[in-house]
Amino acid sequence: MDVDQNVRDVLDFGASAWLLNAGGIVSHYPSKLDHQHPSPWLKDRPSGDLIGDAVEAAHKAGLRFMARTDFSKLHRDQFERHPDWFYISPSGQRQIYNGLYSTCPSGPYYQEKSFETFGEILDRYPVDALFINWFLHPLRDYSGTRYGPCQCVFCRRRFAEFSGGMTLPTAENFANPAYPVWRRFA
Repeated sequence: MDVDQNVRDVLDFGASAWLLNAGGIVSHYPSKLDHQHPSPWLKDRPSGDLIGDAVEAAHKAGLRFMARTDFSKLHRDQFERHPDWFYISPSGQRQIYNGLYSTCPSGPYYQEKSFETFGEILDRYPVDALFINWFLHPLRDYSGTRYGPCQCVFCRRRFAEFSGGMTLPTAENFANPAYPVWRRFA
């Protein structure tokens, strides 16, 4: 990516901020965190650090820089190492889209590891804002296929605590008294 050209394009558009993916599914900086997947194209940059280059170019031009993150999915190696971080459908299936596994917002990846990623980004770069994409329960994939409420151990436990002991619903059905409560939970 030619960060100087991108800055010119953002300015020509009349915008005052540049949003660029920083971390989550793929990190565009040389992350030290074992749950991050640095982009393979970083090796093609002289600095090896797209975010560092972009923040510097944006600020030099008077633009604000927003670091975008997306914790909704991870690669298979993370699924194999930490299956408890991931969504489980009511039928026991994992949600896999384009080879990426959907994570669960109730699990440790969202609840703990996302904050480690935020910390690493904020410690390394003077970003002006964080943008968090898809910070919600994955009822559907990007093609619109619906899977239903996650049934992982963290969802079951946290929903029971939130609802005063109700059982996690397995379908999106308002006839089940637990479903409207789950919608507030989710």
